[in-house]
Amino acid sequence: VYGLLPADANGLDMDALEAPHMEMLDAYRSMEWDRAVGLLIKCRRSAKPLTVLYDLYAERIAAYRNDPPDSDWGGVYVADTK
Repeated sequence: VYGLLPADANGLDMDALEAPHMEMLDAYRSMEWDRAVGLLIKCRRSAKPLTVLYDLYAERIAAYRNDPPDSDWGGVYVADTK
């Protein structure tokens, strides 16, 4: 899945954001919810223009905490609404 950077992303240091963002995705896909949330906080501090993206991950993590995916889950989110 690809996303567009918002217009106010000018000056965003993508090199500095890459490592924590990839770590957050790894924690998310590994179902390490607490670690993923901690990394989300770090990412948000570095990337204010990506707040909507990180809000989306925070919502998904909250949902998965309440209703965990199967142990063989591969990190794929299946949307049930548009």
